[in-house]
Amino acid sequence: MPKWNWFTGPPKRGPKTKFDWNSIDWTERDIDIARRLGCSSELVRLKRRALGFAPSMWHHLPKPTIEFTRWLKEHRRKARHMSITEVMEASQTDLSRDAVRAALRRSGLMEGAVRGPQLEKGRRDTPGKQSAESVANKSVKGSRS
Repeated sequence: MPKWNWFTGPPKRGPKTKFDWNSIDWTERDIDIARRLGCSSELVRLKRRALGFAPSMWHHLPKPTIEFTRWLKEHRRKARHMSITEVMEASQTDLSRDAVRAALRRSGLMEGAVRGPQLEKGRRDTPGKQSAESVANKSVKGSRS
C-alpha cells in the first residue's frame, strides 16, 4: 500500500457506497429517500446534485398535502363534480379547507384557478392577449366613426 506523500496526498481508496443510487426514485423528497435508506437528507441532497437531478417537485410541501395531491390526481374525474366538503370526505384528508382549496386550484379543478381580466360574457382571457371577438368588435366600432 502506498504511503502518504506531500506531493500525492493520502493514498486513494476506491469509492465505497452503501447505497445503490441508480435504483432510487428521484421524484420523491430528499427526506423520504433518506428515511428509507437510513442516512441524512443532506447526503441525499448532495448526491442528487452530483448526479444532476433537479430537486423534487414536492420538496416544499408537507406530506399530507402530497398524499392529497396524489389522491386528487388518481380521482380527478370524480373530484371535478364534487364540492370541497365532498372531496375532503372522499379523500379522508385531515387538511384544512383552505389547503384543499389551494390544491384544487393548483390542479385546475376550481373555477378560481384561472386568473385574468373578466370579459363581458363571463369568459376569462390572459392579460395582454385579445380574443378574436374583442378585436373584431374594436374594428367594427372604429369603422363606424
